[in-house]
Amino acid sequence: SDEGLTDAGLKIRTMRLPDLFQDQDKPEVQYAQAGLDADAIVDTVLKALRYNEVGEAGQAASA
Repeated sequence: SDEGLTDAGLKIRTMRLPDLFQDQDKPEVQYAQAGLDADAIVDTVLKALRYNEVGEAGQAASA
C-alpha cells in the first residue's frame, strides 16, 4: 500500500510505528519521531493524492 499498488479509485497508505525502540518522552515528541504527527499525516495524504509538488504560481502541480 505504501507504493500505491492497491490503489483502484481508493488511496490507502499505512502509517505505523517504526520497528525500533523509542526513548520515553512526551507523546507529541514520540509521535513526531515516529512520523505519526499531524505534519507527517498531512504529508502522507498529499503524497497519496499526488499534490505534494507546488508549481510556480503556488498551485498544486498536476501529475
